Amino acid sequence: MQRQQAIVLGSGIAGLMAARVLSDQFAQVVILEKDPLPKEVEDRRGIPQGRHAHAILARGLEGMETLFPGLQEDLLDQGAVSADVTADVLWYRSPGFKARFESGLVGLMLSRALLEHTLRLRVALLPNVRFVEGARVKGLLWEGGQVRGAVFIQGEIEAEMQADLVVDAMGRGSPSLAWLEAMGYARPQESKIPVDIAYASRIFRVEPGLFEAYLEGAKGMSVSPLAPHEKRGGFLSVLEGDRFIVTLGGRLGEVPPADEAGWLEFAKSLPVPHFYQMARYAEPLTEITPFRFPANVLRHFERLSRFPAGFLVLGDALCAFNPVYGQGMTSAVLQAEALQQSHPAGAAKLRHPASAAKLRLEGQGELAQSFFRLAAQAVEAPWQLAAGADAAYLPGAQPSEMGQYLERLHRLAETDREVARAFFEVANLKKPLAYLRSSEVVARVMAASERSDRHDPPLPSSPARA
Repeated sequence: MQRQQAIVLGSGIAGLMAARVLSDQFAQVVILEKDPLPKEVEDRRGIPQGRHAHAILARGLEGMETLFPGLQEDLLDQGAVSADVTADVLWYRSPGFKARFESGLVGLMLSRALLEHTLRLRVALLPNVRFVEGARVKGLLWEGGQVRGAVFIQGEIEAEMQADLVVDAMGRGSPSLAWLEAMGYARPQESKIPVDIAYASRIFRVEPGLFEAYLEGAKGMSVSPLAPHEKRGGFLSVLEGDRFIVTLGGRLGEVPPADEAGWLEFAKSLPVPHFYQMARYAEPLTEITPFRFPANVLRHFERLSRFPAGFLVLGDALCAFNPVYGQGMTSAVLQAEALQQSHPAGAAKLRHPASAAKLRLEGQGELAQSFFRLAAQAVEAPWQLAAGADAAYLPGAQPSEMGQYLERLHRLAETDREVARAFFEVANLKKPLAYLRSSEVVARVMAASERSDRHDPPLPSSPARA
């Protein structure tokens, strides 16, 4: 039996994904959004990270396409750029670039504003979904152990809205933990890895073809610092509309300045010249925009023994990743899939039959219990990737056996296509982290380690496309 109404709090990527899934399960879905929603492709105040570099990982793009058929073609028609992860992006990590070749792992380069605008239009076309703009959520309606709706302020008017389910997708600043305490429930345990990331971005105009020409045919470049001594990095990529974006980042006190001279000096300090050269001579279209991110945070809702019925938390309010790894939007997709799977009607729509069989065998249980269990499984891989890499910067951190192995793997990925492919399949969440310890990958890494007695090579030029 279809339930009557669901409320989604927030219309960011996670909220839009949730609304799309719930539109199959409820007669009506209402999205409460505190911001006025732009009618055109433009950034909005409620997404402070929106003015920085974004890319959709291969796994995230696949999931979005499943929920919104034709989305990729729609975005490409609007100027988004399709990019093979290893052929079209140059990946530098001291002392060199990873191997460059056609991998078949395809993502998109585009602005966050374009992606969100396109998804919002798609969701708005769903006949049973509506947006309520300028709605500042004040709290939940609840009785006993059941959440029954939300209280919000629109203009100067306070209103109540009843619902069978309320989904919190309001991001890292969500008040959901305080709401739980007010209802007499415990806060979930948290895993936290401080990162103290600071970055600053600027968008430039570029003549068609000039960007790729300077990068020897590539459409983007990443510089990752080598923990724990290197702390500066950056990412640059093409955007729709003959533009490109440069994002400079640092951690643990290495803060890219927001003034032009200081920002350019920071770009010049990176181990490759491309960031400084392109930012120095291109035409800027925006001011330099700063952003800070304090810590990776994973909230273990799945460990709670009590949780109110009719309420769920997802997106950054459940798990917030260091944004330099580009996993946030894909994590939102994976959590939306978990939401789809945890509804009784969702089992028939699962993309992975083995998961469906497990759900039928174990039973659905309460919606929250089922969703939080599946969501925890969905975010486990991106959490391990982000938290594992960032833990190397913690005070007193010692190189682990896995860390030393991954360092050898990174070095080999400069020349070995199969090892590079394995790394990027994991980084794009197509395969689990354990795949890097599979017998075929370990054999290549260990064989290379045994025969390698070379010294670090000089800084290479950008690798040519294989």
